[in-house]
Amino acid sequence: MENRDHRVSLKTPWLAALLAFLVPGLGHIYQGRYFKGTLYAVCILGTFLMGMCMGDDKVVYFSREPGQSTYGYFSQMMVGLPALPALVQTRRYQNPENVGVSMLDGDLSAPFKGVMISRTANNRAKKETVHGEISLKPEPGDFGPVVRGKFTGSDEHGKEVTLQLSEPFDLDKPIAASDGRYLECDIVMGDEKRFSSVGKLEGVIPRAWINRFEVPLGKEDLEDLNGRLGKYYELALVYTWIAGLLNILAIWDAFEGPAYGYGDELMQTIQPAVATTQALTAGNISEAAPTASVASHTMAPAHDMPTHGNPS
Repeated sequence: MENRDHRVSLKTPWLAALLAFLVPGLGHIYQGRYFKGTLYAVCILGTFLMGMCMGDDKVVYFSREPGQSTYGYFSQMMVGLPALPALVQTRRYQNPENVGVSMLDGDLSAPFKGVMISRTANNRAKKETVHGEISLKPEPGDFGPVVRGKFTGSDEHGKEVTLQLSEPFDLDKPIAASDGRYLECDIVMGDEKRFSSVGKLEGVIPRAWINRFEVPLGKEDLEDLNGRLGKYYELALVYTWIAGLLNILAIWDAFEGPAYGYGDELMQTIQPAVATTQALTAGNISEAAPTASVASHTMAPAHDMPTHGNPS
């Protein structure tokens, strides 16, 4: 029967370790260890994604704010590419230009969900839930550009609602962890030259996924998340931490190879020692041989040795 060597070829270990860090299991696939690579990918990424889903995609982020430092991120980041965007998002979130605005640079059109606050005859505030489409744009005004537009949709009773909107206008920062971007503006009546405020429209428009994925949570966002998810938020964190710790083992396995042996480790240890001993022994013998030869030539037999005194 043919004797085969089943040792694993690690190819370039450092490259395999890097690939295993970036995508769990990829380093093993690079080494031709397809079963183990698939197993690591499914288990580690599955655990990480389970935590992300359980935590409403808001459990992986990096923050150094006092009282909100996320040291657990150093475990999460060991999953590689799925967690590394948090480092970029933190820089974008902390950028001084990431602030709320009271003036638009261009047209804004987006789905809107919020409340319409109007004044009744006795000057009391009346709130009604509305949803629909909001359209705003900057227009020239008497003292500079102003924001104006309209809302079209329906209220909580299904009745169609059309509102004329104008400043004061406020729009939340573009990059934040919340799904919606807070928007507020006045409801007005009148013609193009004269407006009078009759209420206020408050609510949110959708925030782009790229502007909220793995973005640091603010204090209010964290309180809201804990309020909605309860203990599941902490459990989601644990899932993502475990995934990162598991991938550390996978990275080491890709770099150093299997932790188990092949049964010949003792022989591999003994054989070099035996070879060294044999070499030393052979060296001693070869050194001793010339010495013995010299001695044999210098020492004459007893009957050949010269004698002193008179012969008998």
